Amino acid sequence: MKKCLLFMLCCFLFSCSKNAFKAYEKGNLYDAYSILYKKAEKRDINRKEMTLFRKVLAEMISEDSIRYYKNAYRSTLDGDTEAYQILSKIHEKEEEITSLRYNLPHYTFYNHNTYDSLSYAVSDKLFDRAQYALIEAETTGQKEPARNAYDDLDKLSDFHLVNSNQIESTKAYARKVGTEYTLVNVDNKDFYNSRNIERYLDVDDLVVPEGAWRETHTRIRVDYDYTRIIELILEEAEFDDDENNSSRRYSEKVITGYNTDSLKTPIYTEVEASVTKKSLNRELRLDGFLWIQESDTRTRKENIRIRYDQDIEQYSYTGDERALPENEKTRINNSQQFASDETFFREAIREFTDKANDEIRRYLR
Repeated sequence: MKKCLLFMLCCFLFSCSKNAFKAYEKGNLYDAYSILYKKAEKRDINRKEMTLFRKVLAEMISEDSIRYYKNAYRSTLDGDTEAYQILSKIHEKEEEITSLRYNLPHYTFYNHNTYDSLSYAVSDKLFDRAQYALIEAETTGQKEPARNAYDDLDKLSDFHLVNSNQIESTKAYARKVGTEYTLVNVDNKDFYNSRNIERYLDVDDLVVPEGAWRETHTRIRVDYDYTRIIELILEEAEFDDDENNSSRRYSEKVITGYNTDSLKTPIYTEVEASVTKKSLNRELRLDGFLWIQESDTRTRKENIRIRYDQDIEQYSYTGDERALPENEKTRINNSQQFASDETFFREAIREFTDKANDEIRRYLR
């Protein structure tokens, strides 16, 4: 069993070594480096592999140095950023190579001073570019420069920071300037029904989709420049009652006494009754509009009209109750009543707000 395991281990190590040479032959320096580094880290690298390891390192160092100097001498922010990213990877590799304690090629052009000074230089340039972008956003009123400034400031966390507090406060300001703020408001102009309307007409029920750079306020904040104002105005609320009457007559013979003869024959009398049916409809009409004002002076007005109604039937009778059939008696005893005014307003305002939200979604899609 032990011999089998030993044989399998040897095959695995031989396979790894073979894969490193194959990777190098195909020009995959980083794959070859990864395989050989793991073997060197385990102190399980032979002379042939070590020769290849030194060769791979020398070529990697040559390629990295060309890429670094190509960007470092561009004297641009993009060039400095790319050079810094190259140095960051070199910094990691240099620490890996040093930790092996072998006599291996090193990045002779790399040192901590170069790494740190380049980091500070990139930080300064990113911060300056963000500042200029914020000035452009403030003077033109455009949002995109402020968002670009935020992106630049967000990248600074990857570099050495001179004043992190200043950067965080500037990021907060860039987000504020770059965000499109929407003010949402509702207004009731029907003072006669204000008690019920103001109970259920709630600005929080208006839904405005928000994105990464959009924020909705439901009350006025003077420290924000609103790019959009959305107002739902309820102008008038009015009840309208409609009534249709119909009647039906009934007659029935009923026993009202008995004869005094020996058979006591019943005496029948015809009684009459009339049933009146009231078909009632009550409607609450809400009239208003949705007003959307954009900062570029575009406006949109959508009329919002809601009709919320209820139909009921009420029954009453005149005459003799004994003439009524049982089904009519049941209707009379179970006459319907309208819902309260408060219920009408609650349901009508809910539909009023839902229709406004549909218009908002249609406008912002």
